[in-house]
Amino acid sequence: MKRILLLPLFILLLGCEEEPDPDQYGYLMDIDINSYKTIKIGKQTWMAENLRTTRYADGTAIPQVENGSEWFALGIDDKAYCWYDNSTDNRAI
Repeated sequence: MKRILLLPLFILLLGCEEEPDPDQYGYLMDIDINSYKTIKIGKQTWMAENLRTTRYADGTAIPQVENGSEWFALGIDDKAYCWYDNSTDNRAI
């Protein structure tokens, strides 16, 4: 009987994850001097924030798309960005 009761507890404990250690965070900066928090998960480093830049590393502007028809007109290799709800009021969000 004891084995049956301990097994679910053992499985539950295995599934628990700890909060990320604040020391795991790093930072990177883009060409527009926006600073982004990064976090290491396993052997990979991930951005912990959305990208805010509007230029490529060489300074070329990334096209801004402002409506659905413009998105549908893009080719498979085209790149662009937009603000949520196509509103610059949402840029800071």
